[in-house]
Amino acid sequence: MEVVPYLSETLNFWRMDPLSLLSLREEQIALLVARGYSNKRISDELKISEQTVKNHLQSIFKKVGVTNRVELTIYVTGRKTTRLRPHRPRQSARA
Repeated sequence: MEVVPYLSETLNFWRMDPLSLLSLREEQIALLVARGYSNKRISDELKISEQTVKNHLQSIFKKVGVTNRVELTIYVTGRKTTRLRPHRPRQSARA
């Protein structure tokens, strides 16, 4: 193994945008938080429990390196990324 390519890959890893570490569900929640949704509204929108929203938020905060919703909102809205996709509610099947 050559050292230079390895070091280059390692440095690129540390420059990675923390938002790229989020799962699809975490991305959806981060976007909804940035839009001002409450935990209750997020849980209703995504059809998950409020506790699940809270658990996801704790994971998001750790991954992104923020401590609260305001910091997360500032971080998310300051990023110009196509990775964060808006949540589109599922359409119910028609008979």
